[in-house]
Amino acid sequence: MYDSKLIQTLITFDTKERKELTKFVRSSYHNQHKNVSRLLAFIFESRQITAESVSKMKAYECLFPGEAFDNMRIIHVMSYLLKIVESFLAYQQWKSHPTNEQLNLIRNLRNRRLDKQFRQEIKSFRKIQEKQPYRDSRYHYFNYQLELEHYRHISEQRRVITSNLQEISNGLNSFFIAEKLKQTCEILSHKNVEIKEYDLGLLDEVLNYVERQSRYLEIPAIAVYFHGYKILSQVDENHFYSFKDLLLEYQTAFPKEELKDLYLIAINFCIKQLNLGSTNFNKDLFELYQSGLETGIFMNDGILSRYTYTNIVTLGLKMNAFEWVQDFLLDYKKYLDKRYRNAFLDYNQAKLYYEQKQYRKAMRILLQTDVDDVLVYLDGKRMLLKMYYELEEFDALEALIDSFRTYLTRKKVIAYHKTNYKNILSILKKMIYLNRSDETEKHKLRIRIESEEILTERNWLLEQLG
Repeated sequence: MYDSKLIQTLITFDTKERKELTKFVRSSYHNQHKNVSRLLAFIFESRQITAESVSKMKAYECLFPGEAFDNMRIIHVMSYLLKIVESFLAYQQWKSHPTNEQLNLIRNLRNRRLDKQFRQEIKSFRKIQEKQPYRDSRYHYFNYQLELEHYRHISEQRRVITSNLQEISNGLNSFFIAEKLKQTCEILSHKNVEIKEYDLGLLDEVLNYVERQSRYLEIPAIAVYFHGYKILSQVDENHFYSFKDLLLEYQTAFPKEELKDLYLIAINFCIKQLNLGSTNFNKDLFELYQSGLETGIFMNDGILSRYTYTNIVTLGLKMNAFEWVQDFLLDYKKYLDKRYRNAFLDYNQAKLYYEQKQYRKAMRILLQTDVDDVLVYLDGKRMLLKMYYELEEFDALEALIDSFRTYLTRKKVIAYHKTNYKNILSILKKMIYLNRSDETEKHKLRIRIESEEILTERNWLLEQLG
């Protein structure tokens, strides 16, 4: 029973949803089978549903005490309950967007020819649409549906009257163009992680139409995805800044989930340019992260990813925003998953101390912090290597080089990182014993540092070599 669709669905319900579903099932309008209500009550008896708490035998004894077990009988009750649960989920989703309810009311009033009430609801609907904050593609879809209902009402009147066909066409165009550009952006973003060819259909015609009919670029849901498409399909700084300006201006015009996707388009564009060697976008990326934190889009069920937390710290340090980073570390640590909170706070605090050249404080934290993440572990050792060298603690440095090399040999590390750190260790080992007065040896080592294909600390090594 535990593995059934019914139980696997009910496991996802929180306390509030359990109460609402119970009321839904108890309503005779939705359910006329007493055993269905009893089965739900039996399942929800336990705060945590387990295979033991919802065994078929226990359920049967609860529903049919003293009777011989009949597998098909309990299956029928489970089937009835599952259908009602699915109806509840559909109703819950429908009810989550009030516009659905009002639009269906308008449609029903028209069908019943309740003209006065129909006109009142049409007027009310328009006011609600203008007051509600979102201006996404769904906003234009509901406007289109409203105009369609209005037109059907007009058509049913047996007298000559001005139609709203142009409004219907405008609404449909706005919805289609916004949704088409949105879906295209999702496809282009998805292609970064999946090699697959997509047929983009009428995309060229849509783009050409928008460029000819510039009034559509005054619609937020179209303008933001138009520029989003441009920066996803080509490197264009002008379109990026148009996209970023629109994103910051119309943050309240999109649901949070969609807003997050839009932020990721801008963030990934900046990261891509930085990876290509450009430093022009550090400030923009930092502003996007700061704005995203204010809107709460980086939160998932109240949790901030430890990687997002670290990325923001890294960027803040690049901007030399040390005071801001310190405040961020302390203010947002409570949003980290409890399993990683202390380790990632300590690791990032050490990064801050390192950049401030408070080496002793950074070293103390790094030597005490145990982070179960390979890349974080590697980065922590990188900082220790550099600090030991700059402080001329060569015994400690040499011991770390040897233990680090052993770690890289035994541990599964991505080939790029393994090569990079092995190169760093090899060069540092030579630098420890380098005769600084021997210009020939220094020149050979400089050539090696400059010529290594994979070497992230190239500039620092050259600076230390002198």
